[in-house]
Amino acid sequence: MADHKTHPGLGVLGGVFGDLKRCDRSLGQFSLDLLHRIATPISLYDLGGRLLLQNPAALGCYGPTALATSGQPVGRCVPGLGEYEFESHGLEEQEPGNHGPAPQPNHLAERLNDPQILAQIQPFLDYPEGFCRALQVKTSRGLRWHQVQIQRIQTDTLGEPLLFVQEWDVSDRHHCEQLLWAQQAFFSNFAHHGSLASALNALLQQLETAQPGWRAAIFLKRSIDQLHCTAAPSLAIALRQALAQVPIAKQSLACGMAAHRQSPVIVRQLSQHPGWQAQAILAAQQDIQSAWSVPIFSSQQQLIGCISIYLKTMDQPYQADWQQLETTASLAAMAIEHYQSRLHLQESEMRFLRLFEEIPNIPVQGYDHQRRVIFWNRASEMLYGFTAAEAMGRRIEELIVPRPLRDDIVKSIDRWMAGGEPIPAQEVMLQNKQCQFVPVFSSHTLLHNRNGQPEMYCIDVDLSDRKRVEAELLYTASHDPLTGLYNRSQFAQELRRAIAFYQASQRLYTVLFVDLDRFKIINDSLGHLVGDQLLCQVAQRLSQLVNDTDVLARFGSDEFVILTWKTTPETLALVQRIIEAIAQPIELGSRHFTLRTSVGIAPGHGRYEWPEELLRDADLAVCSAKARGGGVFALFEPEMHPRALARLQLEQDLKQAIQQAELQLYYQPIVNLHSGQLEGFEALLRWHHRERGWVSPAEFVPIAEETGLIGPLSWWVFESACLTLGQWRDRFPQAAGLTVNVNLSAVHLREENIVSRMLQLLATHGLPGNRLKLEITESGVLEIDGTIATALEQLKAQRLSLCVDDFGTGQSSLSRLHHLPLDVLKIDRAFIMDLERDSKKQAIAQSIITLAHGLGATIVAEGIETEPQRRLLTQMGCESGQGYLFSRPVSAQEVERQLTAGGFRWTTALAGLGG
Repeated sequence: MADHKTHPGLGVLGGVFGDLKRCDRSLGQFSLDLLHRIATPISLYDLGGRLLLQNPAALGCYGPTALATSGQPVGRCVPGLGEYEFESHGLEEQEPGNHGPAPQPNHLAERLNDPQILAQIQPFLDYPEGFCRALQVKTSRGLRWHQVQIQRIQTDTLGEPLLFVQEWDVSDRHHCEQLLWAQQAFFSNFAHHGSLASALNALLQQLETAQPGWRAAIFLKRSIDQLHCTAAPSLAIALRQALAQVPIAKQSLACGMAAHRQSPVIVRQLSQHPGWQAQAILAAQQDIQSAWSVPIFSSQQQLIGCISIYLKTMDQPYQADWQQLETTASLAAMAIEHYQSRLHLQESEMRFLRLFEEIPNIPVQGYDHQRRVIFWNRASEMLYGFTAAEAMGRRIEELIVPRPLRDDIVKSIDRWMAGGEPIPAQEVMLQNKQCQFVPVFSSHTLLHNRNGQPEMYCIDVDLSDRKRVEAELLYTASHDPLTGLYNRSQFAQELRRAIAFYQASQRLYTVLFVDLDRFKIINDSLGHLVGDQLLCQVAQRLSQLVNDTDVLARFGSDEFVILTWKTTPETLALVQRIIEAIAQPIELGSRHFTLRTSVGIAPGHGRYEWPEELLRDADLAVCSAKARGGGVFALFEPEMHPRALARLQLEQDLKQAIQQAELQLYYQPIVNLHSGQLEGFEALLRWHHRERGWVSPAEFVPIAEETGLIGPLSWWVFESACLTLGQWRDRFPQAAGLTVNVNLSAVHLREENIVSRMLQLLATHGLPGNRLKLEITESGVLEIDGTIATALEQLKAQRLSLCVDDFGTGQSSLSRLHHLPLDVLKIDRAFIMDLERDSKKQAIAQSIITLAHGLGATIVAEGIETEPQRRLLTQMGCESGQGYLFSRPVSAQEVERQLTAGGFRWTTALAGLGG
């Protein structure tokens, strides 16, 4: 073994990493750990190009390397560097007899496959970024394309500078770029290939240029059971002749098997494959070891041939290889179909004079050498409006050529008739008798009459229907089919132009993100047909508010976006008009809807380069507006980014909390205000986050509603509440008369099986219907229609009670209350706070109590905290209440403890319930 203390390789390590350790040991350790864990190859060389050090990624890329002194491979744990296994060179010799894998090159010039690399990099080393270029390097996987960056660094220990080399494998990207270039070159020269074989040979040559080592061939299907080798630019003539006819069979050559299976085939060792016995010698002469083959399908998904790749190695193809083969197969299919179409067209032109009279639905015209009409069939009369009598003897430019095209067309015809360049078949815009444009695909043929004078015959295909369909497709691609507004893709293009215009002119613009509040409830409850009708009404109102320079688009289901060039005051005025306009009632048949919207505002400025950035910030602004209750606007602020990330994290945590049963129910007692008797509990959802602690329902319930988690979450609440109440009734005789209140949304009431599911839930836990009370908010009463009313009547028939929660805080719903099977009104805590000192709140509370009694319902007051509040409510006729005066919400275990202790009256045992 060599002496580590004196070996120069260790000195390099000490120089590179010792400086860091002397400054801060933890920082040095961190740097070593970082270098060890970096997934890209990193190496150190001296200025002569000799490898001194490489990280595990480089070792994995290049394999074990040879020592500069002995030529033996080495890889070991370097002393002084802890557990990190770098490969260091010149530190020790390998044990005799243990040669390991074949050592790879350890000189920079050998690895980078360029003897002049040291000279090339010298001019760049004086710059901080150093030398950076894509090079083809020698790795353990063969030649690969790497993005190589070389920088000169200085160490304190060794006065001599070193070369720091970092590499990234970009082979797949390089191959894709090469293939893209080949495709572009292929299409640009497509029309110049004289035959199908030459076009396919050119395509394969481009593929072989992009993939050195590949030898490609294309086989076309000539019969049901046979392929014919049509193109193979790099195969020897003898091998091509041997592959001329390949049977399509289960046991055949790779291409024959691929055609038989109609799926890719890999033959890793041709010499051992039974289908290659006849060609084995010829394949060996070209050093061909393996083959891959991919079928070629037409646009109608019919097998038309195969493309095969022959290799000197027995490698398996990578995903990028398959993609290249499939892309080349698609290009070949296009070329084959194109040439077949062109061949058919040529054959048709040869039969033209014999057939055109039998196909009168195709416009055909004939012109003499002076461009005068000599033939005009019935289809031409129908297309252009001129009868044959009107057309005969007149020149083509006088009849059907628009004035701007006349000079060019006349010159082209005269040149062709004089023996010059033929007129290609092409799309052209002609005109009819009414001077209306007529798009046609016109193909031409030149014949000679008995006198040897040229005559031109034209076959026109009316493209009017196709152009109309194309226009419709273009419109569909850029417009929303429901509202007729621009769609998201078109808006992004307009926004991209606005960004570019701002960068050139500094003209300010603004993006408005308009999001309808709680619109999902309408879709879920009334169906998408009603929702679509409302969206059309909203789109119409927005269209009336914007001007010609603004861009309005439908961005999502209930989201609209506007690009405006208005000044800031004008923009804010527009936003206010939008909020007010959408808030106006909408009538759909017998239904009346009142919508609200939130608007996010993102001013455009220099920091934006992509439409997605602006739309993201506008969306964050609208989320901020919704968090404030909706119906307002919010201006984007940079602080919204971390808040959005935090909300996204909370959403993920909520999903995990549901899966891992982190949510739990707490119960707040409902007490008779006159007797102090415990009547029941309201079940309240609570979440104890594993890191944040208790999370407010006001924070996570809206997330559950937006993400669709509220449905399964609510049913879990129903199930848990009924299960717990059933257990209490079984264990505590005094709990037989207790009830439990659970919150119910209008979405649940529209479920088809809501009644049967509720009854099944009660039956499962042995509860009579009058033990379960369903609470809906006052604003939810506005969403009640015939479907919900029917469900409520059916639940009422099963003795379930209906409560209206938070009464007095929502929009007016008095006109609907007397139609509901109402049992309880709950006064919101906002009217109970400071009740003993606020005469207005006393008047409101008394009115609600009187209203409830008039409807035959009882009253529960929420948020009672003081004895004077209880006394006042009792004097007003309020029957029941809940609040901190009696108990905070407590866990099921705490309720059971109190029930075990016999506590039923809040004035005694329940006074201490939950502290």
